[in-house]
Amino acid sequence: MGVRPLLLAVAVLACSAPATTLEPAWRRPAEEPRQQDDEPWWEEVQSTTELLEMVASWSDDELVRRFEEAGGLGDYFREWSAHDACLLEMVRRGGENWDPYLHGVLAERRRTTDEWDCPADLEVLTALRRLAGKPDPLKVCIENEESLDAVFPELPVFRVRLRNVDEGLESFWITDGGNYRSGRLGRWRVELRDERGHSLDVRDDWDCWALMLGGMCSTCQLGPGDYWGARDVSAMLKDPEEREEPHPVGLPLSCYAVPPRPGTCTAVVQYHDKRLIAASKDVRSMILFSSDEVSFTWRPREIHLGAEDRTVLEGLLVDLYAEAPVLVWRYPFHEGMEFTAEPSSPAAAIFRYGWKALPVLLDALETDEDLHHRAWVLAMLHNLTGLHGPSWGSSAFGGFKFVSPAAAGGRAHPYGPGGGMSRAEPTRAAQGRLVSTWLAYRSLVKVVE
Repeated sequence: MGVRPLLLAVAVLACSAPATTLEPAWRRPAEEPRQQDDEPWWEEVQSTTELLEMVASWSDDELVRRFEEAGGLGDYFREWSAHDACLLEMVRRGGENWDPYLHGVLAERRRTTDEWDCPADLEVLTALRRLAGKPDPLKVCIENEESLDAVFPELPVFRVRLRNVDEGLESFWITDGGNYRSGRLGRWRVELRDERGHSLDVRDDWDCWALMLGGMCSTCQLGPGDYWGARDVSAMLKDPEEREEPHPVGLPLSCYAVPPRPGTCTAVVQYHDKRLIAASKDVRSMILFSSDEVSFTWRPREIHLGAEDRTVLEGLLVDLYAEAPVLVWRYPFHEGMEFTAEPSSPAAAIFRYGWKALPVLLDALETDEDLHHRAWVLAMLHNLTGLHGPSWGSSAFGGFKFVSPAAAGGRAHPYGPGGGMSRAEPTRAAQGRLVSTWLAYRSLVKVVE
């Protein structure tokens, strides 16, 4: 929807300064046109803290002007961090006089009724509800019926749906689909905390080497009490009028965050309707929708490893060190994985052993400090578990190449063989951080001879 003048009533804002009249865009004096080479104000911001401090420093009139520049009048391709930060600042300031302005914005956006050019009304409606001290209109529902406790190296899979829980019983539009081609749903995020309440890092290494990003999407309107989730496409094709209840969508925690040590953690699943947030470390400037807090315990795995298998694996590890570059499997080992050919390299042979190889690899981290050897061990630990992989900025793995499970005699992935290569040199500092993390997992591996 293009930018149109807001037909708003004049709003008087309650603030500590003398009351001023908030002029809607169409009633303001003509301003000097922005030069084409002028950068939008949000592109000058270097951090979330700077963004929040900037919007907090503006007068009410300036806040409205900047909000409208960031797409507040209805431009769908708005800058969402700047847009949301302005709305959050209006909520922070509070006062009943923001209500008429935002109701005008909401009405202007809802002038569009075309399903392919839907009104981006959810964020403004959310700001209105927060101003009134009411719950958000959209809720993330975690619907796992079984325990979330997991056995190393596996982690819980959250079964989630979105639901319209608006107390005002209003309908609103949301994005349906999209942002899945990296292998995880990019508009979702998991806020993970350890037993001491410390926030744990999100996985920022996931999208760096993705074959592609984005994904096909549309929009849908959620009425009061309605759910969003997965649908049976085959049933819908057979009967387009079929409107069965959507099913929960699976969010594997391992795609979003990984505990650095064993124990009990708490998690909150978060969602943004427009922007990728899966790898965002600081989301304070965004209007997010959250689940209730859940907890789980990461439990040890018993691994049966006989003396003969240990000897074979130790020999394969010696042969592995002579190989270059380091190989990183794009899709990790999992139980029940099918192999259709014999392994053609030491890395492929170790991969075929699966989790049984973990004790030998962990032993190697403690006894061998050679940078190239450790790069291989760290890569194989990642290949077998999917945990702590390489990222653009990481030099723990050194020079490496992505390969598909077919390199170990497994079935090729439908998205192809992988690709992508790094020629970085491994560093002891980068490896040291990963080594400490992996050795903290030793208590999660119970070896049975």
